[in-house]
Amino acid sequence: MNRSEFSLPVDIALKIVSSLELTDVCSLGCCSRYWEDVCGYDYIWEFLSRGRWPDASLEKEFLAYKSQRDEVDQSTHHNTKQWRGFYMVKHQDMARKANLIAEYLEKESFSESIDVGDYMKATEDLQAMHFSFKDVELLLFKPKFNVLLNLVALHHCIVQLELPASLRPVEEAAWASWLL
Repeated sequence: MNRSEFSLPVDIALKIVSSLELTDVCSLGCCSRYWEDVCGYDYIWEFLSRGRWPDASLEKEFLAYKSQRDEVDQSTHHNTKQWRGFYMVKHQDMARKANLIAEYLEKESFSESIDVGDYMKATEDLQAMHFSFKDVELLLFKPKFNVLLNLVALHHCIVQLELPASLRPVEEAAWASWLL
């Protein structure tokens, strides 16, 4: 990093970036080469990964990803940012799974009503796919999606994940009105 380009110490810049959400980190990384470098630190992406997927199996998944990447890196002599690559691969996998659920519900909801069994299967699939609250928020709560999908996702968050304490009743009412 070229220190003459920016006078903020890296440790302070990292502290600032570590307090941001994913979209903000990505936006900030587009501002300059300095911020691109800071936002690309493995520390930031490890923090984002652990925040989005707090599951204990994350470490095992990362180590499997890292060993696979290390083999590729040795053959191509590239030094990649491990946690950022892991985050992207895991996000793409979760997006693929979200699309499977969306397609399933679209197919099942062509009639005017959906069978309770199909609804329950969709909620069970979300649980089996280990969707976190952030996955649901990023991948399933979208106005373009079927209202039924939003309902299944909301049900998953309330029942399986227990909505985060940060959601106050005012925010819950806002989400409910947005879904209707």
